[in-house]
Amino acid sequence: MKANEGGTVYPHNLLRTGDDEADLNYISTGISRRDWLAGLAMQGLLASEGMTADPTRVTEHAYEIADIMIEKSTEDKKDK
Repeated sequence: MKANEGGTVYPHNLLRTGDDEADLNYISTGISRRDWLAGLAMQGLLASEGMTADPTRVTEHAYEIADIMIEKSTEDKKDK
């Protein structure tokens, strides 16, 4: 089962410098909202647990937090 990625964060537009596909210079879809939120959660977890924390456990916990945040924000939008 793939988790809800929650959209993207910091997306960029396609930059066209001419009329054909060879003139495409830059495209970035950003990072998933899930990865962004997990990174923020991981910062907090490492700040509180320190560098002695188990990386696998911290990563799993960070993504659990991100998934809950996306789920909650999706529910809140449905309620409005």
